[in-house]
Amino acid sequence: MARPRKVSYTAKNRGSDMAKITFIITLFAIVLGGFIYAVLIRAPIEATTKTPEGPFPAIKAEDLGKTAGTLKDQYPELFLTRSKHGLMIGQHKLDGANYTIWFVAENREYLAFRIKATTSFDKLKEQDLLTYFGQLYGRPFDGACSSDTTYALQKCSYKWWVREGVKLDVHSRLKKDKSVEFNAISTNTYLSSKHHHTIRSVVPVN
Repeated sequence: MARPRKVSYTAKNRGSDMAKITFIITLFAIVLGGFIYAVLIRAPIEATTKTPEGPFPAIKAEDLGKTAGTLKDQYPELFLTRSKHGLMIGQHKLDGANYTIWFVAENREYLAFRIKATTSFDKLKEQDLLTYFGQLYGRPFDGACSSDTTYALQKCSYKWWVREGVKLDVHSRLKKDKSVEFNAISTNTYLSSKHHHTIRSVVPVN
């Protein structure tokens, strides 16, 4: 009876096996890393940047700093007028809201430094307003309500930082007929501060 043949592993065989093991480990690490990025890192980022559902008009903060010409191309119905104080004012309607855009002269261009979105609701709960903007920008850094004024049953104002250099003021006014007037004003604080003396007598507080 023939004796079993011994199989000896040479250095070449051992090296080939190690290469296969290394390849499998590397492939597993890549797959695991992709899974962690997709589920634990990317998903929360997408969730926080997703705009929540609600009846409120977009604040259009991304339009701040753009030139009047750029926004005219972006919104063909934008009607532009120029004031004697060196400001340009644009008005247009979008998604059921009225928008007013204020521009100031900067380096031979007119740049948007303030945008106001105005609309009204048959009814609106103050908590719905806070929840909607709170999901986008967190807790307001300032807020106050006053009741039973001459023109309204209640007036509320809140302030948020949208991002560095962009402030959002939200005003709601519950009128005598129980409808609610809503204003959202986004402001480029750099441009408004730089041109304070130019704009202070022209731009309304709210």
